Amino acid sequence: MVGQKWSCSSTSQISQQFATELRYGKAETGQREHGAKPGDLIEIFRQHYQHWAVYVGDDEVVHLTNTGHCSSGISCRSSGQVTRDNIWIVVSSDKFKINNLLDHKHMPRETRVIVKEACDMVGQPVSYSLTTHNCEHFATELRYGKATSRQNSGPLFFAGLLELSHIGGFSSVNYRQMCEVNSELRRKDTKWRKLPHMGQTLHGAKPGDMIEISRGMYEEWAVYVGNDEVVHLTLKGQKPIVKCSNIWELAGSDPLKVNNLLDKECNPRKPDDIVNEARQMVGKEWSCSGDSGIPEHFVRELRYGKAESGQRQHGAKPGDLIEIERGMFQHWAVYVGGDAVVHLTNLGSGISGSSGTSGNMLEQVADLGQVTRDNIWEVISSSCFKVNNLLDEDYEPHDPKVIVKEALAMVGQKLSYSVASFNCEHFATVLRYGKPESRQVKTAAVIGGVVGVGLGVALIGSLLKDDDKRERRHHK
Repeated sequence: MVGQKWSCSSTSQISQQFATELRYGKAETGQREHGAKPGDLIEIFRQHYQHWAVYVGDDEVVHLTNTGHCSSGISCRSSGQVTRDNIWIVVSSDKFKINNLLDHKHMPRETRVIVKEACDMVGQPVSYSLTTHNCEHFATELRYGKATSRQNSGPLFFAGLLELSHIGGFSSVNYRQMCEVNSELRRKDTKWRKLPHMGQTLHGAKPGDMIEISRGMYEEWAVYVGNDEVVHLTLKGQKPIVKCSNIWELAGSDPLKVNNLLDKECNPRKPDDIVNEARQMVGKEWSCSGDSGIPEHFVRELRYGKAESGQRQHGAKPGDLIEIERGMFQHWAVYVGGDAVVHLTNLGSGISGSSGTSGNMLEQVADLGQVTRDNIWEVISSSCFKVNNLLDEDYEPHDPKVIVKEALAMVGQKLSYSVASFNCEHFATVLRYGKPESRQVKTAAVIGGVVGVGLGVALIGSLLKDDDKRERRHHK
């Protein structure tokens, strides 16, 4: 089909229809079953709202589509058009159901009347308004003679704004406009005043909850303090300052979620204590003992107290190996009891050498390392971790007393640090098993050999530089 013109019965979602027809055959084959009868209403679940259509028979539906852009103000009027499309093209990959939602309140009109009026309207331009005439109003008016929409009778009304944005996010919808609509509806409609404020049903946060906002390459963290407000850190110059912001203005178009990530390991403080302390800190500079994961440290300490409080449980026994996730690599340590670990840290400056194959590069990377004993929580910081005696099935582990004694005896020693032959994982495994092994080196070598030097260098660089930055800060 390359180079040929492809005909499509609908102008919407052309690329998806093309791909699905190639994989599964024509969408019109009828392999899927909808069970609808002429005159039925079809509710289709989009990501943040529901689209509505009227089934008119022969696998076709009539529905109102928005073809324009929302103007300012509560009316949010734009242009719409009534179209007739194949039901599977409209449904696409979304979930759907037959939902004659008002049959218990209103007598449906005759089927032939519903179908005739729906088909007669096809192609007509129609005014589209979120508040007075959206796709649900259109469908219910055809079936019952009464235009009704549940989507603009509560907080879900705001999710309907996404239908106008065309991109599935809040970025194209002005936040102040949403607030204006919300306030005006509350003033005019007493039922609306009883509903949660805008956003509460969308983020689901309770006072004291931790909010994680995904920024793509990193996560931003905040503490929810009620009334759609969060307390978080912002940089003023090079200083982290505590700030209170509206949750949606802070998130912008980025996805957010409630993530009380340590609740299974720690007992959170009382919500009132979290909120009161957070609000009292607004405007002040926040000091942190570490230089990474500062926003997360801030919200963790608000919710759980200081990381050093010992509320978290690690479950390690003396001699166990601790694997700590550091993004592109894992850091390894040996637990020696008393909430302390012994581990090898890199004291060097990173990758040496500038050319050669990935294999040669692995051989060139070597620096100075030091064996240190630290509090387990300071080493773990905000990272995920687990006890992982990874080679117990392959080798007989040494006696825990021997492991601990040898580990402690090495504290303070400076050793040659090599990503290829003696990194933190080699150090940990030689203490437990007497054999230095590192899965990370094998992985890096495979990556370097398959996709070239660039990605191999990136992985090796992260092993050195991140290890250096995260671990040396405990010994400044």
